[in-house]
Amino acid sequence: MRKEVVRALRACSEKGLMRGEGKIAHGNISARIPGSNDVIIKPTGGDAGKLTPRELSVVDPYGKPLKGRKPSTETDIHCAIYRARPEINGVIHVHAPYAIALSTSNIPIVAWSDEGLCVQGVPIIPRVDYDRTKQVNSVIEALGKDGRRVMIAHHGPFIIGETLDEALLFTFELEQAAWIQWLAYQLPSPKPISMEEAAKLGFPTRVKY
Repeated sequence: MRKEVVRALRACSEKGLMRGEGKIAHGNISARIPGSNDVIIKPTGGDAGKLTPRELSVVDPYGKPLKGRKPSTETDIHCAIYRARPEINGVIHVHAPYAIALSTSNIPIVAWSDEGLCVQGVPIIPRVDYDRTKQVNSVIEALGKDGRRVMIAHHGPFIIGETLDEALLFTFELEQAAWIQWLAYQLPSPKPISMEEAAKLGFPTRVKY
């Protein structure tokens, strides 16, 4: 499982979604340990593309460190997701540039592409890092019982999956959709896929536009 987390960290790093060096790092990835409620998570600081399996942190369901380096500063959110959603086994938080850019104007992702059809309606919530309890609770509330993605404005998305691979796929899908939407806005008169067309294609419309 440590190797799987490292693989996901490197994949996100290669796509420019996670950066870091020394004590400065952006983004974090975790996975529930099979047959346990303990969690493997990226340590605080360090380059996501260079971390080794041994350097990862292991924490209990409430974020108490058990092994490895000091865990991510956002371990509280990861652990809260695992406690609230027992079917979830992978959580990814990235600093996805296009998705974050849209969130700064509270612009939701809508159906400009196949990826947009899949991720439309990702809830955007305020960034309130200064009140950790409020921030954690707002993420859990926004995800609800079956949500897979939530965007913290000006900060980045949390994406979850029943497996880490699923969460990774959802992560790339979200940023691809945001990138296409950003490019479309540069054109003189862009038009997204209409709600009616989305319904005909079998995609439920989760946001009005």
